Amino acid sequence: MGIATLGHVELRCTDVEASRDHFHDVLGMEESLREDGRIYMRAWGDWDTFTLALVPAGESAVGHVAFQVEEPADLDRYADRIERAGHEVEWLDPGADPGQGEAIRFTEPGGHRIELYHEMERADVPPEKRSDLKNQPQVYVDRGVGVRRIDHVNLKVPDVDASTEWFREVLEFELREQLVLDGDRAAAWLSVSPLVHEVAFVDADESALNHLAYYLKAERELYRAVDVLKDNGVEILEGPGHHGISQAMFLYHDEPSGNEIEVFAGGYLIFDPNWEPVTWTEEDLPEAVAWWGETRPFSGADDDEADELMERE
Repeated sequence: MGIATLGHVELRCTDVEASRDHFHDVLGMEESLREDGRIYMRAWGDWDTFTLALVPAGESAVGHVAFQVEEPADLDRYADRIERAGHEVEWLDPGADPGQGEAIRFTEPGGHRIELYHEMERADVPPEKRSDLKNQPQVYVDRGVGVRRIDHVNLKVPDVDASTEWFREVLEFELREQLVLDGDRAAAWLSVSPLVHEVAFVDADESALNHLAYYLKAERELYRAVDVLKDNGVEILEGPGHHGISQAMFLYHDEPSGNEIEVFAGGYLIFDPNWEPVTWTEEDLPEAVAWWGETRPFSGADDDEADELMERE
């Protein structure tokens, strides 16, 4: 019983066709279907009908973040927990998103729309694209970057403590790592699986998407991704580099509508049921954010802290 994994993320796009072309041609994702102006996509290693929904909008942003629960009864259980915590729950009929069963939506304390569902249809992979590997949905895609699967979403929130503790107490996430600056929690990384995080929160004045991350087949492909992005005229915002937090390889850029995307590889898994959250402080910067590689000042730092971090780098 409980939440099993990150399912999909909806991105609002000012130019949905340009965004689609970027995810398809440059990042190597597949278009699953279109419905009511929305474009649904998945990576070659994603089993579900979609893990990314692109929605036309006047302003780019994250629409909602969806997690899959283990049992149908979990929807009722979480709806009760969420309402008891003082948040309104909206029930969605099957088919609100293609291939998806009944779901609930609500707003977490940071202002982000969250969705929980249990049923999701498998991707309809054409015969010519199916892999002979029975544990892989389709053949490896080397078009563009060739991202493998959805990995995590990082969200900006006005109060990291409020969102973090609500996810722990109400949705039963585990806190894996955290960054504490001047005694205040500036960022937190949480998961429900052995992944070091499926969702992260970072301090900001307003709720917004920080980034959405897709995972690569191997770490070495991150360097190829640099060339692919550069060859397509995409500005690299940060990376390539290696995070201290999560121990993963990173590369950041904006897709055409302005939503930030991370190409992600490596990292570590947590199997210890007695895991204690790892705490990093200002004394650990910049290595906590970037153990090595090109990076920006941590987005949760204020102007003075950002200047200090730039001097340290």
